[in-house]
Amino acid sequence: MIAASCSSQPNKTLGKIHAGNKLGGEMLHYVRPVYPSWAKLQKITGEVEFRALIAEDGSVKELTPLSGPKELIPYAEAAVRQWRYRPATVNDTPVEIITQIRINFTLSQ
Repeated sequence: MIAASCSSQPNKTLGKIHAGNKLGGEMLHYVRPVYPSWAKLQKITGEVEFRALIAEDGSVKELTPLSGPKELIPYAEAAVRQWRYRPATVNDTPVEIITQIRINFTLSQ
């Protein structure tokens, strides 16, 4: 029997904001990406990577696919667009941040 799992690494900041500032960026709402049964049957696996702009209110403002199986990108994107973060701040003022998000679609026995 083949089981599927999906994991992510949502908070790898790319350095747009200086590390000494209070960044925030904590995940407040996570939606697990759907791993479609047809993709599992075809054994389509891999890591989908996005460049994301997190808005001042913690929502995902922009999402650009960078790599990954093209068949799985729409499923990862649909979930990530629903994610919400604690707003990042600089000097107690909310700011936008750029981050990379990775979603791993794997099959396990």
